[in-house]
Amino acid sequence: MLETFRQYGLERLAESGELARFFEAHARHFLAVAEAGERALLGPYQSDWLDRLEAERDNFRAVLTRCCDSVLSEDSRQDIGPTLARNLFLFWNMGGHMSEGADWLALMAGIAKSSATPAVVFCHSGAGYFKFVLGHRVVGLSLADRAIQLSEELMDSGTCGWARYLRACVLLFSGDFAACERDSRLAVVHADETVIAGLQALSRAMLGAALLNQGKVDDASEQLSRALELARNLRDCWVTGLCLAYSGQLAMQCGDHPLAEKHFQESIRLFEQINNHTSKLRPANLLGQLAHRQGDGVQARIRYERNLIAAREAGWLEHMASAIVGLAMAATLSKLYEPAVQLFAAADSLRSGAGVDPPPFQKAEEERQIAAIRVSLAASVFDSNWVRGTTMTIDEAVGYALSVAE
Repeated sequence: MLETFRQYGLERLAESGELARFFEAHARHFLAVAEAGERALLGPYQSDWLDRLEAERDNFRAVLTRCCDSVLSEDSRQDIGPTLARNLFLFWNMGGHMSEGADWLALMAGIAKSSATPAVVFCHSGAGYFKFVLGHRVVGLSLADRAIQLSEELMDSGTCGWARYLRACVLLFSGDFAACERDSRLAVVHADETVIAGLQALSRAMLGAALLNQGKVDDASEQLSRALELARNLRDCWVTGLCLAYSGQLAMQCGDHPLAEKHFQESIRLFEQINNHTSKLRPANLLGQLAHRQGDGVQARIRYERNLIAAREAGWLEHMASAIVGLAMAATLSKLYEPAVQLFAAADSLRSGAGVDPPPFQKAEEERQIAAIRVSLAASVFDSNWVRGTTMTIDEAVGYALSVAE
């Protein structure tokens, strides 16, 4: 019934010649909503604004679609489309809508006459980040690199800071920790110049993660402590949750398991508070690793099983691979060596295809486990199971991992 009334109203507007003006007003209204939401999403009212923006998803889609279909005037759609997509990036990220966000950001990056505007540059950065996370490595890196090039032409500190931070995220996932450190340091400089509090915390957290993965523990600790301080001052669940996840990883690597567990649990609680089940995957997988290190194989297996299901629903390949590796380690503890080999191989193939590498300390642990299995199995048996694992599709690998977990 409501759709009938809506269609009737649109027909009357079209007959009166007011339809274009109505669409313009509609677009600018929801652009203003998204702009207000973006500002509020890095602060204490995050949860309320996530709910409000979620309720308006259909309206945002309608505006973005009209920008693509030339329903709006050319000047309006080239202004509104990229700006709206840029303002919705945090919502798509926090709300777990990465696939939708990747498509819209990529589309909006291509409709503007000028590619060197802050909104268009951010569309390249955001699309690159989402594409890479979803497994489209070449496209993701290309978009992230293009964003850096365009941001340098603009010479705008805020734009440069976000472009550097988001490419640093991509570089961290791909295992290029030295390059991640370089981009993160530049992101910190730009964030401090413009005093963007959320970006100040995020860029320092990313710098801390890059340093940690290079074994620079003291420097990492300094950056992560400052990042967490900035995030808590924001009273922001998402940024604080991310900082806590990396701080917990530092504590775990330093052998402080009680502190690591405290940080992981608080990180998970904050993400759950805003219903962000995508970001929760990182501390949840790390908590599984912690349980494994503490010798609690049952708890580790339960956590990895839950995480694998959640990662599959989100389409996040990095965390799917981490959960499969965790279940491989659990199988190793139970002396299920052949299934463990297949799971290690499936995870290795998944990471290779997605262009992601595990942190060095995690990779070293995996290599130790695989070496121990080699001692327990004949070479031909190991090799045949490894080949079997590498030929699995994503769905087959997930299904097999869950069946082994049972």
